[in-house]
Amino acid sequence: MDTELWIALISSVGAAVSMIAASIYQIVRTVKDGKNIETINKKSDTINTAISDTGTKIYSDTQNIRESTKNLNIIESHIKETKDTVLPAALQIGEMKDNIKALAEDLAARKKLNEYVSQGLNPEDTINRVSAVFEKNAKLSRALEAEQQNYQLLNLEYQKVIEERDELRYELEHLKAELKYNQTQKHNIDYQR
Repeated sequence: MDTELWIALISSVGAAVSMIAASIYQIVRTVKDGKNIETINKKSDTINTAISDTGTKIYSDTQNIRESTKNLNIIESHIKETKDTVLPAALQIGEMKDNIKALAEDLAARKKLNEYVSQGLNPEDTINRVSAVFEKNAKLSRALEAEQQNYQLLNLEYQKVIEERDELRYELEHLKAELKYNQTQKHNIDYQR
């Protein structure tokens, strides 16, 4: 639903309620002040008119909200229909692009082969040379991978050595402190004798 219409509806109801409350307050004051019944009747007529106008405004705003909701539903329906039509077309366009790309790659490969043949070059020799390069590259990649694994293992061993060194330093500091304490105790005992 249209938020602005709801806000307008709520505002008009609020304004009408405020006007009615003000009129009722005036009637109560008039009765308290002892004014004549004619003034009360006028105020009552004002309240009835305000209630009637508010009811008419609420009905009108409700109709506007219903109409806006109906229009919104029609628009949403059109959007869904458009999506249902556009999506398959977009998929077909994507498939066509893929087919054109594959044909272009195939054409480029055939063109290159024709160039080799027209220059008197043997495509099989080129394929063999390229295969040899790929094999050499694969061997080098495996060797590099093995070296990287060795490096990682050495790095782990180095980390272990560092940890052991730190533990030994801690133990050494602890033993030094213990030795110092024992020497102090011995000195105190010797001193007391």
